[in-house]
Amino acid sequence: MPEEKPTLDHEHRPTILVSEFITKFYRLLKGTAIYDRKNFIIDRLTQDCFQLIQNILKSETQLLLKIVRDNLFFNNIRIQMKADKYAILRAFLQEMRKRWIGELEFMEGVGVEDLKGFVYLLIGLEENVESNYLYMKKQLETRGLRAFNVGKLEAYKDEEIYVDS
Repeated sequence: MPEEKPTLDHEHRPTILVSEFITKFYRLLKGTAIYDRKNFIIDRLTQDCFQLIQNILKSETQLLLKIVRDNLFFNNIRIQMKADKYAILRAFLQEMRKRWIGELEFMEGVGVEDLKGFVYLLIGLEENVESNYLYMKKQLETRGLRAFNVGKLEAYKDEEIYVDS
């Protein structure tokens, strides 16, 4: 009797979703560093990313990315990226580390213009400033962007330190 294997779609769904999201979000993030807010390329990139966020929120109820050391978690599931997507994952992680942002959360109510505002705010952060997440939180509140949340990068979160006796 042949052994039944779990379907690849169900087994790898979080990896597929986060891989696609990271790719689109990273392209949008890099695009905002180059193009003006009203540029049609930014509009297209924002729309692509927005549609994916909506699809994820319909199926997953939340979209939470968390960086812990060299690991990426999507809705508290550790993501293993395939070799073909590894370079973009590393580049995304590097961008977030430079800005000391360790968590990105997208909630119901995300709008296209809100997403664009969020990404421009994120790309505008100074590099290597540990308190960036506090500034982002304050700006999100001030601008009424309640569908987003950020958290501090925790480089050694949950790591146990062993001491030789």
